[in-house]
Amino acid sequence: MVSESFKALEMSQSQVPAPPPGWLPDAWLRNARLVSGLVLMAFVTLHFLNHALLLISLEAADKGRAVFLLIWRNPAGTLLLYGAVATHLVLSLLALYTAARWPFRCESGHRYCSASPSRF
Repeated sequence: MVSESFKALEMSQSQVPAPPPGWLPDAWLRNARLVSGLVLMAFVTLHFLNHALLLISLEAADKGRAVFLLIWRNPAGTLLLYGAVATHLVLSLLALYTAARWPFRCESGHRYCSASPSRF
């Protein structure tokens, strides 16, 4: 009985359709997700460091704010940040679309719902 369910599971996972021709390779998508995640992590880290500087003094926070704005409020930094947000969003939706298990089980679906910006 148990072996039959494993065979059925293996068959259902082997029937996942291949991506259409012309799609980007998986390595490229992984690298894009990694780079966009690192850009977002740098933004959040600098943002939290700016908040932490308020524990020292208001003058230190103003100097930290100047550095933060120098990096992220110029055209290159803004384009990099918005590009990283858009890339990360599109690649997460693509991961949901091409997931091998559809519909999601409750134990695997919480990974995607826990990272959503708005919780119900």
